[in-house]
Amino acid sequence: MVGKRNTFINSIVWILLIVLLCTNLLSVHVQAAETTEEGFEYIEEAETTEEGFVYVEENDTITIIGYSGTNKDVEIPEKINGKPVTVIERLAFAEKGLTSVIIPNSLTRIEEYTFSDNQLTSVTIPNGVTRIEEYAFKNNQLTSVTIPDSVIYLSGFNDNRLTSITIPSSVKTFGNYAFSNNQLTSVTIPSSVEGISTWAFYNNQLTTVTIPESVTAIGMYSFTENPITNVSIPDGIPILAVPFGFTVDPTMEQILEACFDPGVTLIEDVPAPNEPIPDETPAPSESKPTEPTTTPTTAPTTTPAPAEPVEIEMVEATVGWTTGSDQPAVFTSNAEFADFLHVTVDGNIVDAENYEVKEGSTIISFKPRFLAALSAGSYPVEIVSKTGVAKGVLEIKAQVTPEPVNVTPTTQPTQSTETLPRTGENSGLYLWLALVFLSASGLLYAARKKKVSKQ
Repeated sequence: MVGKRNTFINSIVWILLIVLLCTNLLSVHVQAAETTEEGFEYIEEAETTEEGFVYVEENDTITIIGYSGTNKDVEIPEKINGKPVTVIERLAFAEKGLTSVIIPNSLTRIEEYTFSDNQLTSVTIPNGVTRIEEYAFKNNQLTSVTIPDSVIYLSGFNDNRLTSITIPSSVKTFGNYAFSNNQLTSVTIPSSVEGISTWAFYNNQLTTVTIPESVTAIGMYSFTENPITNVSIPDGIPILAVPFGFTVDPTMEQILEACFDPGVTLIEDVPAPNEPIPDETPAPSESKPTEPTTTPTTAPTTTPAPAEPVEIEMVEATVGWTTGSDQPAVFTSNAEFADFLHVTVDGNIVDAENYEVKEGSTIISFKPRFLAALSAGSYPVEIVSKTGVAKGVLEIKAQVTPEPVNVTPTTQPTQSTETLPRTGENSGLYLWLALVFLSASGLLYAARKKKVSKQ
């Protein structure tokens, strides 16, 4: 009787030990995975400063991946722990209600959506920044922007309140939507500029535009929805039909039709600002001024550029797609199918072979092979029609895999030691396996002893 009681007690003890060890092992994994307010998951290497800057160290440099502070007037440090801040991830400061921000001189690039959807009224870009990516300062209240002469690629200021802007002579390319939906009344494009991408100055208050001879490509709809009456364009500029993709070699009338509103007058052979006017001035007795020697050409009265969005919208604003799925991502615009022009993802016009379009208003189905080429994240989608633009968001979700990544999985731990946190918990796994083996051996020994005692 005593032997049976001891065997029962030993079995209970072993089972309790196994349960406690499994619970402890699971808790280690849960504690190792942290999440910022922006939804970033990161291993315990990520830390947060007292001011709320969430960061990781990489190769003796600092990358800021989020902001959890409450201060709305933010000064981003040049160094953390004595190491330079060289990267700020996209979306890191988006939708934080910021009213002012000081950007460190250690940055060389401002990523997409980094400061989007805040309350900023002015911003100074530090010297050393060479690229300002699309949507970087989208949807703020900017009335003043200072851009240094280190910037080569300029974009990211759409949906603000700018009335004027000084473009430095270092700029070579205006990105998609660079200054769209502002209130610019004039802009001087320097002779360093080589490309003006799609929708770059869409929906402003420009009345006159001079394109320098340095420009080799100009994006569709780049100056539409402006009260422009006169434009000077060098001969031979191709239309950039798909940003940084294929181009077409149009006539000047086609350039006007694709990039400007109807009624714009093309001014030819305009003298440069410092070029002397030809000596054809009338005699002093003449009261009538000399007629200009230019010959205006009127653009066609129709244009494929869409009107400013009024009531056109997506039936479903946000559509999700998980990497590895064989299903399409489907967006539906309430615009008429016959008015469909094209669709853009992240500001880039999508090639027609990457989606299917059909009636039922306008239904766009992105093909899985196109979606698979996109990284996990959020991408603005626009279905452009003659009557307006329907806007939505494509959410690409990463497929959960057991492969080691820079993110600790929040799912139950696997037996693979490659995905465990790098803090010495491997020894816990080995101890757990050893105790499982010992418990099995103990139970087997107890069973055999019981059998022998019966005999």
